[in-house]
Amino acid sequence: MVPAPRHELPDGLLETTDQFIFQRSTDLRILLLDDLSVCEQNCGETELWNDGSRIRRSYEAGDEAVLSAASDADLFSLFDGLEGTDLAELVGRNFAPGDWLTNGPRLAITNGTDAVIAPNLSDDDQPNASLDPLRSLVQALQPDWVSSGQAATSLVARDIPGGRAIDVNFWENPISAGPNRCGTASINANWLTNDRTATYGLAVLDGQTVAGTFDDDDRGVFGERRGPGANLEEFAWNFTGRAKLKVVSNMAWREGARLQMHSNFWSTELWGDQNTGWDWAVGGITLLTDGNLTADMSHAYTFNTRRHPFVAFKPPSTLTFGATLDLTALELVQYLQGDGYTDVMKFDGGGSVEMNEGGVTTVGGTDRPITVWMGLGC
Repeated sequence: MVPAPRHELPDGLLETTDQFIFQRSTDLRILLLDDLSVCEQNCGETELWNDGSRIRRSYEAGDEAVLSAASDADLFSLFDGLEGTDLAELVGRNFAPGDWLTNGPRLAITNGTDAVIAPNLSDDDQPNASLDPLRSLVQALQPDWVSSGQAATSLVARDIPGGRAIDVNFWENPISAGPNRCGTASINANWLTNDRTATYGLAVLDGQTVAGTFDDDDRGVFGERRGPGANLEEFAWNFTGRAKLKVVSNMAWREGARLQMHSNFWSTELWGDQNTGWDWAVGGITLLTDGNLTADMSHAYTFNTRRHPFVAFKPPSTLTFGATLDLTALELVQYLQGDGYTDVMKFDGGGSVEMNEGGVTTVGGTDRPITVWMGLGC
């Protein structure tokens, strides 16, 4: 006799029948539930968390085993094809109601409130290519699955027009911010007020907001964020009927925190507080947000000058910071866009510009009282 299939969900969760838009978030959990008709003595489930943790649970013994973790590169590969997909609609159009009762492993995906259950995903039963991302999740939930270990070049220092830049694989060498020049390499971040007595724009170091700094809704914010803020969905806004601009860009995840950038335009009344939840954050002018030009390049004082420290992101995990003394802001954006970058922020230019590598100034140089630096080894 074939045992009744088991597809229990964590307490408090209900299977969604209307809509389930997949979005990677801190509450995301994915479970592969064994086919009880074939698993014999070792029936159980394997769970994958948003941070890459994998756990195997035994139904009979009730014990747990920690499996090899999925890397951030693995998670990007697994989740990218599902981001924004309505899983309820995807499963609903490929399976008849009750199909989960057929033999085969069941895949359960939950966001902490709702859940979607996909029945047997064998290639023979369902050759539809739209289910391939779900099959990839099934493979990653096999107990003997091994991380591919794929990753971009870990760290590269290079010349750029008029300056220098360092490319890092965010998944392996995350950057951060600190109050002093960073040990490995860094650039000046944020802005100084005209009288050089205060720092302009939000600055968060080691989870603590720098005294006196805040976002005044006309500078962008860039950094690593966790908690509810990390789950903020990307959106655009039609500003005074003139242009629809991207406001939030969600980039790479690392160890439960999301690399995120907010554009220069922010309404606390409309969209809530953007000053909280950051592991670290810096404030500057966003030039490019999720591929969308988000700055008015006609402002001569800021954008027609040729001295700019900057940070930029290229999917899936390349983070670049550097400085130039010979590009306008628009030329900098065009240069980076041509190399595949989707997000760019610039910081205080002019006499504030400095990039240092290993304690040696390599671009510009400043004696101004810079209180926020961003880079490696902060």
